[in-house]
Amino acid sequence: MNYYEILGVSREATNIEIAKAFRVLAKEYHPDINKSPDAKIKFINIYEAYSILKDNEKRSIYDKISFANNEIKKETTDDSTYTKWQETAKDEGKYYSETNYNDFAEKVLKNIKVVAKTTSVIIGFFVAMIVLGLISKFIISPIRATQLEKAIIEYYNTIPPEDTTKQKIDLPLPLPLPLEDWKRIYIEGVGTIDIPPTMEVQSGLYKEIIDPLRPEIMREMGFASNSNYDIIIQQKGLNELTEIGYQRYARVMIDTDIGNVGDFDTLTFDIEEYSVSDIIELNNIVRSSMVTGMAGTGLKIVNWLPLKFETINGMSCIHISYVRQLNNNPTVFVSLYRFQNVDRMYTLTLSYRQNEEEYWKDDFEILLNSFRIENIK
Repeated sequence: MNYYEILGVSREATNIEIAKAFRVLAKEYHPDINKSPDAKIKFINIYEAYSILKDNEKRSIYDKISFANNEIKKETTDDSTYTKWQETAKDEGKYYSETNYNDFAEKVLKNIKVVAKTTSVIIGFFVAMIVLGLISKFIISPIRATQLEKAIIEYYNTIPPEDTTKQKIDLPLPLPLPLEDWKRIYIEGVGTIDIPPTMEVQSGLYKEIIDPLRPEIMREMGFASNSNYDIIIQQKGLNELTEIGYQRYARVMIDTDIGNVGDFDTLTFDIEEYSVSDIIELNNIVRSSMVTGMAGTGLKIVNWLPLKFETINGMSCIHISYVRQLNNNPTVFVSLYRFQNVDRMYTLTLSYRQNEEEYWKDDFEILLNSFRIENIK
């Protein structure tokens, strides 16, 4: 195969030009977007070409082999025969290499299809955040709002008065050794978190396919790309596109929003300074923003829990919880913990399918209790 022709670049193309060509073609022929019969095989060819040409060492070897094969082909290849095996390969739904005619692994075809479906879910989630308006006034009834306000008031009425005699806590709080088979992950510029043996840090082939597509798609939708999370943790097996990686769904994401000094409160702000009416007002603002942001997309909020001000591991935070659903897919429980730190805000997002709560809930509670922010302002 001529990888340069597949990507539409010259042999002298830079890595930047190759990456740009890949992003454009991958979007055009992504199986979830392009429903033509040839889209899947073209997408695979595009990815194979990109994986070789982006690597300088692989590209150098390919260039040498390709040049030699082209010289031999000029002398020995019968065009009609060459065309015939191509047509046969297409009819049989198989892929062959130009040099050795080996079958392309059916497993990879299957995994690419699964990745395409997962990509559409991820893109759909981010699309939900771009639509702003006043639709929430018609979606959220005054009765529901009143019930939610009552729930907030009842929650804060159950909290005992603050003990004014307690000593100031030094942060970050000390941590015991991780549990057996758990891993302690260090996040540069943030701190640490422990993850269970059922989860892994996003990397590998899955991240390699997802990352080039996400930023440009987000920009075309007029939404600033938020793909550069400090870390994304997911169910184990997804990185290598194994079947077990798609049997469940869970995410732990940490994102840092950096501003100027004074843009945010301190990491240990006094949650008692905020009245119930302040909390109700903030709850309504956040809820309305998310509901209107999802209008016109496949995403919707099916249940909203009262916003809370909490102290997690000695750190004050705003806790936002809700249940969302994408089209007719299983519902997902989401918890966002927002920690303010003078000139930045850290958002810890935990999510999993509701029907898998028994599988994830205990581990997520341990995971949350292990979270530490070391960069104390």
